[in-house]
Amino acid sequence: DNNNNLWAAWESRRNINLDIYAAYFNGSVWTSPEQITTYSTDETTPVMAIDSLNRPWIFFCRRFENNSEIWGSYYTGSQWLTSGPISGSQQRAYHPTCAVDEDGLIWVVWQSLDTGNPDIFASYFNGSTWSSLIQITTSSESDLFPSLITHGSGAVCCVYQSKIGNDWNIYYTYCDDSTWSSPEIVADLIGADINPQITCSDSNELWICWQSYSTGNWEIMVSHRYGYGIIEQENRTTEPVLSVSSTIFSEGLNIVTIKPHQEIKIYDIKGSLVKTLSSNQQGCAAWYPDHLPDGAYFICIRDKHIISTKKVVFLH
Repeated sequence: DNNNNLWAAWESRRNINLDIYAAYFNGSVWTSPEQITTYSTDETTPVMAIDSLNRPWIFFCRRFENNSEIWGSYYTGSQWLTSGPISGSQQRAYHPTCAVDEDGLIWVVWQSLDTGNPDIFASYFNGSTWSSLIQITTSSESDLFPSLITHGSGAVCCVYQSKIGNDWNIYYTYCDDSTWSSPEIVADLIGADINPQITCSDSNELWICWQSYSTGNWEIMVSHRYGYGIIEQENRTTEPVLSVSSTIFSEGLNIVTIKPHQEIKIYDIKGSLVKTLSSNQQGCAAWYPDHLPDGAYFICIRDKHIISTKKVVFLH
């Protein structure tokens, strides 16, 4: 949190059924565990976020009889207050994940069986109320185990596993201006790809890891890329931001950045970084890629919250 406390939440069977507990580390010691829930049935799979008011939130799955709902609890500084059910009227909601976007909205995403097959749903908290349920996936088969992170641009990014026939693949989607993108595939290897997790580095690279049986053994796979969408996005301003002397792969290329915080990076078709031409400062860049193989490349230009991705084909 803003006080540099590190929070942790977990489930514990200290009182016959599973309850949620929490504690924080203040830099020198951990506080005594505090029981957050006292419901008569199990509460499981807690996740945490800190909202724009510096309040710790815990989201969890509350089970009763054959049903399950997503609930939340937040700390006021003196007590924990309950909020929910976040999953509304859904009765078979599981596996919550959460993130806070640039507008301070708390997003909670989970999987639900209420549509007949598992789909991914979401809701966000605007500081006073929870939104109506948002259905992110509509696959005719199973979408499970979402993982959520906030990109440095403010977009909320989500990965999950999706069943295609007898196989499991990893998919990715993101929310920008409250609109979720069409899902795109991250991994469709032969053999199950499951249990994805996503995070974002300080340099705004998205990293996704998952379990894969594509080699005949269970292995950990990873993929990463700069920016939050391969889909080419329109630049949101008409103000010139770059001065470019020639094409990006030409001899004698000279690029002058007009504003601070601009980054220009080139990635290959696999998402690997090829070259950083400019990074977070005004200045010039010059480069002639005589060693570069022919093929398709992505040029990513970032100016604070504006990200433009262009695909080009390089031929000697």
